[in-house]
Amino acid sequence: MKTVLSVFTVLVVLGAVLGMAYALAEPPSTAQVIRSIDEIHRYNFTRTVTFRQYYMNATNTNNTREVKKTFAYTGKVTATGQVDLDKGVVIEEEKFYVNGSAVMNGHVVVDLKTGEVSGSIKLLDGSEVDVLTFWREYFGLSREQALAMFRENFPLVSLRRILENSEDARMVSEGVSLSTRVLQGLGLEDKTYVYSVKTSSGRMWTLTVDSEGRPLEFVSDDETARVVVEIQPLG
Repeated sequence: MKTVLSVFTVLVVLGAVLGMAYALAEPPSTAQVIRSIDEIHRYNFTRTVTFRQYYMNATNTNNTREVKKTFAYTGKVTATGQVDLDKGVVIEEEKFYVNGSAVMNGHVVVDLKTGEVSGSIKLLDGSEVDVLTFWREYFGLSREQALAMFRENFPLVSLRRILENSEDARMVSEGVSLSTRVLQGLGLEDKTYVYSVKTSSGRMWTLTVDSEGRPLEFVSDDETARVVVEIQPLG
């Protein structure tokens, strides 16, 4: 009888421990993810955007206007960088590819506190253009406009906007076993959670976060473009 009671007691205690571990492995809420974003002041990032570019041609046939879409090229933009909000400095390296061939690359450093921007763009012919001159001549942007656009497109700023404008954010079922969840709860295995996020525009994103809700990766893939952003929080 004592043996049975001892076994029963052990099972109860073990069940409580495993239950607690399982509870601790519950996913962070969307609100917690947003709070975690606000708490990250320093991070490295990589961003890859792959897209198909088309030319639009309008023709009039028998008083009927037709618009034809003709494929032009496959483009890809890759960026690596570091954001340090404590120092107010952002560094980014970017490359642009057309049909797999690099046609342009650039380096930019932005001081968020002073508004100072430095860097250059290297073109296909090997010539280099000051980044402010490039933005002005190719995109018609003043330094102030470019800086404002730059601020709005930091990876975590973009992600925060996605979450704030989301209509639905739900966990993606990955078939994680109970034993894995328990190990995660006990801190013996790294915890990551994957969410499917739908924005008000209808675009779908897949977001991966750690146990504290800190973003590690967010991905979107549709007929217009594939976007992959990886985040490495620092400190």
